[in-house]
Amino acid sequence: MRVISWLILATALICMTTMLLASMKERERELAVLRALGAKAYIIILLIGSEALLLTFFGALAGYLLVTVGLLLGQPLLEQHFTLYIGAYINLVAAGRFFLIAASAAVLLSIIPAVLAYKNSLQSGLKQ
Repeated sequence: MRVISWLILATALICMTTMLLASMKERERELAVLRALGAKAYIIILLIGSEALLLTFFGALAGYLLVTVGLLLGQPLLEQHFTLYIGAYINLVAAGRFFLIAASAAVLLSIIPAVLAYKNSLQSGLKQ
């Protein structure tokens, strides 16, 4: 189960990075205006990093709530049909550690789209 959760985390981080890269193409003009107004590189990186952190936080919160509610409602069926018991309440320390790793990786991976957006925004965004 741990291996599967790490693989899901890796897939989600790759998808998030791809989504951020795609959204940078649509926000070129916005970033170009920010650059023209004097936004430094760390401001652009901070904006995109905070977006990635918020996506990670709300995704983790939604996932935790869905799993908890699903297990609370579906536990009788799991026991009856599969004789399987999975506790609905998890170890919060381990979950917190997993979230911190996921959030750190998300912020680190968001640097890639942020740097690309910073480099490309002024030239291509103002041409439009």
